[in-house]
Amino acid sequence: MVLVADELKRKQAEIRLRIEELRLGLAALEQQQAAFVVVIRTYEPEYDPGTEPRVFRRRSKRDGSNTDGVSDLSRDFDRRGFALRTLREPDGR
Repeated sequence: MVLVADELKRKQAEIRLRIEELRLGLAALEQQQAAFVVVIRTYEPEYDPGTEPRVFRRRSKRDGSNTDGVSDLSRDFDRRGFALRTLREPDGR
């Protein structure tokens, strides 16, 4: 049981370290963003970053979003098996 607790403590320390790395990275990005605002304001003194439209990234296909319903149609379809059967049958039967 002690080995389990030791492993959990090690994993917790790894996560704590990763969180700290992310915080440092976030702080660096915030500084860069502030620098961009300063430079943009030299060109456009009336610039307000709070009024700018947000940039949205496209969602990954693996995030569970389903925009066209195709995944619902092929959910129970064995695509891998179909491909293997197709490759095994040289004349397409």
